[in-house]
Amino acid sequence: MDQPTSGNTIEQPTTPRTWNSSMGELDTYAERLRVQLPAAPPGLLDGYMRFAPWIAIVFGILGIFGSLALMGLGAVLSPFLLFAGAEGVQAGGALFIALIVALLTSALEVVGGYLMLQRRANGWWLLALGLVVSLLSNLLHGAIFSLLIVAVVGYIHLQVKPNYR
Repeated sequence: MDQPTSGNTIEQPTTPRTWNSSMGELDTYAERLRVQLPAAPPGLLDGYMRFAPWIAIVFGILGIFGSLALMGLGAVLSPFLLFAGAEGVQAGGALFIALIVALLTSALEVVGGYLMLQRRANGWWLLALGLVVSLLSNLLHGAIFSLLIVAVVGYIHLQVKPNYR
């Protein structure tokens, strides 16, 4: 019967990280970055909040239709890839995976745009995630002009964050 020497030694259970706590940390980082950057003109922010969700929805729908059309075309042309041997099969598999990713990202863009129209933070985060993926992709491919455009759009997107809850 060992008794603790101090009566105040109660261990607190550790709680695992949840989705909400991770999003709270990301919110903190985003807000810290937003405050450190210079403020954008209010007219630009108002125009972005008015038109960016619609642009995301329209281009997301176009992306969905384009991905589905290219999947159909790929299904028709895939037997001919067998004539190219293993390289053709590998190229067909890579094309299929790329089209599935494009379809999913386009669907997320539509959902994010719709939620941004409702001024929901989830929509803001979905489009922010798409901007980060695009930024990293352009960085890896060395597309400097596209990288600059995505960085400017990301800057404006970050500036409108307090309007979404």
